[in-house]
Amino acid sequence: MDGTGVEVGPDEPVSLVRYLRERAATWDAVVARHGLRPLTLAEFVGSADHHADFSFAHGAPAGPRAFTSTVKLRQAGFGEAMHTEDSFRDAFRAMIDRGLLPPAAA
Repeated sequence: MDGTGVEVGPDEPVSLVRYLRERAATWDAVVARHGLRPLTLAEFVGSADHHADFSFAHGAPAGPRAFTSTVKLRQAGFGEAMHTEDSFRDAFRAMIDRGLLPPAAA
């Protein structure tokens, strides 16, 4: 159980590339319903889905994973940081303003 009374199922890794490809028609319907810029899902995502599969080691053999550290970046003078939620909020707002995503539901 996960603390909410819901039994947690097994971990089932999914390729984001495959997941998005299977939902292209759903994206087309969202674009049409909300009058968004006429981009296909592949055009909207670019290579981000492939990057995500690589970054999360989808399909890679089990074994030790690499750790990512920002220490060297900070030592090189890149000290500014932005909270992840703020970064996502700004990115989604920019995509809504550009007609790439529908506005948030009220």
